[in-house]
Amino acid sequence: MKHNWLWTTAATSLKTAEFDSFRVFVWSKSRHRYETAFIERNVTGYFPVELVEVPVDKKASGPPEKGFSVVVEDKNGALYKRTYGFSGYHVRLISKTAVARQEASPGAAAVATASDPSSEPKETEGWWRRIVRRWRGR
Repeated sequence: MKHNWLWTTAATSLKTAEFDSFRVFVWSKSRHRYETAFIERNVTGYFPVELVEVPVDKKASGPPEKGFSVVVEDKNGALYKRTYGFSGYHVRLISKTAVARQEASPGAAAVATASDPSSEPKETEGWWRRIVRRWRGR
């Protein structure tokens, strides 16, 4: 089974946001490759990007659908959490809710609580080292 991928990108070095576009890749069974199912460019996006379960509509029965949420800034500067759901190979907007600016980015929250020494970020291992370690089986 192939998984869907959500990819956020930053074309230039962003000073106020974490990403400026995002796209979703889904596996095409007929072509045996990943293809772009959804793309949104020229956004001002903030972390966290989350995996969510989207309830199915009342007519259908079964388990919840998979989805994701992103925090983006609209043209007026307000932040909204957009939740998208997968409908087969398509991605559709499920909901859009307003969020506070401090909730949007872990970096903003860290600045707000920087006086607390227990909230210091822990040093994390880089992605390349994780790949090498996993390859070597450690």
